[in-house]
Amino acid sequence: MIYRSIASTSLLRKASIFGLSTYLIALTIYLVFYADGDYYDKIPSSFQNVLLIALSIIFFYEQIKKPEAFFIYDLPEFWYVTGVFLHSAGTFFIYIFAKFWLQDVTNEADYNNIHGILTILYNVIIGFAVWKQYKDPFYKTSTSKPITA
Repeated sequence: MIYRSIASTSLLRKASIFGLSTYLIALTIYLVFYADGDYYDKIPSSFQNVLLIALSIIFFYEQIKKPEAFFIYDLPEFWYVTGVFLHSAGTFFIYIFAKFWLQDVTNEADYNNIHGILTILYNVIIGFAVWKQYKDPFYKTSTSKPITA
């Protein structure tokens, strides 16, 4: 729902509502009929990552089509979406191959290192977005507003 709150056009608002609804319906169907609770499941995480990547691309498309600031990186929303995009894209394949990759105990350290680096990068970028949001409260564009859920 954060994508809906930072959307400047109806395309991202509609896409975020449709994506969330589709995700919840698909997740419910999957958990009720297909889930097996004895291992980490890649399907919900992969679906969530694809949804976040698609919403991020729509946000970037909106900003290219109708820019709200002279430099896109002046917007805190850009940094938030960039963090989500990098984390989702980076962990997408890790989640897909998690069951296969973690069968060999020697791969566990590599898995944890890659996931840890991506999480640290995500947290640093989100931290920068929060700092940018509240650094100059008087710098406003039509989309620059508090990032809320």
